[in-house]
Amino acid sequence: MFKKSHPAVSRLIQEAESHVGYVANAASPDIFSSTVGKPGAPWNGAFIDVCAKRAGLMLPSHMNTASALASFIKTNRIFQDPRPGDIVFFQTATETNHGQPHVGIVTDVEHFAIHGMFQCIEGQTDSGTPKGLASKNGVYKRNRYVYDVLAFARPNFARAEAEALAMSSPADPGKDSTKPIVQGSSIKAGMKHKYVVHIQLALAAVVGLKAANRGEFDRKTQAAYAEFQRKIGYTLDQASGIPDSASLKVLAGLSGAFRVVD
Repeated sequence: MFKKSHPAVSRLIQEAESHVGYVANAASPDIFSSTVGKPGAPWNGAFIDVCAKRAGLMLPSHMNTASALASFIKTNRIFQDPRPGDIVFFQTATETNHGQPHVGIVTDVEHFAIHGMFQCIEGQTDSGTPKGLASKNGVYKRNRYVYDVLAFARPNFARAEAEALAMSSPADPGKDSTKPIVQGSSIKAGMKHKYVVHIQLALAAVVGLKAANRGEFDRKTQAAYAEFQRKIGYTLDQASGIPDSASLKVLAGLSGAFRVVD
């Protein structure tokens, strides 16, 4: 028996359903990659990001679906039996045989126990029907089978909602003179400074940083900061793991561990 799902599950599914039937225009970038600031990029992950944000959730960025899957694995959010609201990562790749795993949002699991079938909504896919469009450039509701699946990932909806709320209206650490200061543009890879301790404490709270060298922006700290950047929507080379003033201010607001001065 499932325990009652978080209200955000319904919001995520309703948002995904609102886009069913959308077909991207070949002459211009799709609305999803454009919304996340990467027009023209593969957009099945961007579809997840847009739905999550509009549902009031802060999930790992799915523009790089492999990185998103790694985030769910790290936080032990992978499950064998799907539930509505899960993110499904498929064994098939987007666009090419060597591309990123294709992804979708699970919406119905009524027939999973007996037939291994579930329903999901996917972006950048085809209709899957004999008379439907064959091109993979739309948002459709699809019936899929467990043998197509790489992993079912289940967001921590309560935490994702709380983090989205904190990010949308964070407490202003700059107004609290008791908070330690971090110079926004001063952090470099490998540096040792008291600033780094405050960032490490914040990363421990937000993404679970462990066993880093205290006060040193070492490889573990940089990897955790890159994970945080992906979490707030940075993609590809943007998520370098080197702090910028904008992401530092978000980390300060989410954690309350320090305040940023430029």
